[in-house]
Amino acid sequence: MKHIDFLKFFILTVIVFCGFSASAQDIIYKTDKTEIKAKILEIEENTVKYKKFEFLEGPSYSLKKSEIFMIIYKNGNREVFENTQTATVNTVPATTPASSPLSNLMTGNRTATTSAQTASVSNTPNTIATPVKYTPSRAYASFPTNGFSLDVDQEFKLIANFLNLGMGAGLSTFDFAGTSSASYGVQIYAAGYLPVNRMMGNYEKQDVGFFPFIRLGAGLTSTTFESDYVDGGSTTSFGERYGIGADYKFTRGFGATLMLSQFKTLGLGINFRL
Repeated sequence: MKHIDFLKFFILTVIVFCGFSASAQDIIYKTDKTEIKAKILEIEENTVKYKKFEFLEGPSYSLKKSEIFMIIYKNGNREVFENTQTATVNTVPATTPASSPLSNLMTGNRTATTSAQTASVSNTPNTIATPVKYTPSRAYASFPTNGFSLDVDQEFKLIANFLNLGMGAGLSTFDFAGTSSASYGVQIYAAGYLPVNRMMGNYEKQDVGFFPFIRLGAGLTSTTFESDYVDGGSTTSFGERYGIGADYKFTRGFGATLMLSQFKTLGLGINFRL
């Protein structure tokens, strides 16, 4: 049993380390709807200096503030840049030719005048229209009686702000009274979730906070077992998979997960965004 306890400690340590590493980056959202993973160096009056997160030893870059919609810092704070450009179009008055008695008679001596016109164009993005960036990866462990299980999930957006498609894999062990088993499984599921901050109108923090969810799907599990009383063997089963849970995202890239499966086992772990 000592090697199993060591395995539990090692896996949980790796999970926590990976989660904190995944969150240590700033995200720059540009007005052209692209994003840059970066480390912000300095914010000047008209420009922002940064390094690319995947190449921190490389050169520094700069962007005009007019090209930036928002920056989400690694601690979860946000800074929105209001960029309003105003274009003014002036119409030059036309030159009025000298009038003649004949033209005055025909026109009633009316004078043509031209006024200036001004048009304003705003390119400020609509924060409310920006969807929630909730497509989490998860790693969580549970400790049922005389056993241990570890699961990992990855979700992909189906319907922005409400529904994801997920895939997962897991392993579990059981050891009691001369009988031991090991199970390996995969599953696919649909997950509906509630972005609490967005629903409460807190759009500036819509990608952090609570995300309760419910999921339903199907999975395939293979189990091998050994026993001191009967011959060992293996079985394969296919069936439904469902559960409820909640993520709490401390930052856009990292959070904690609480998961209750159909087998009434409670799992604790982390979630992060790759």
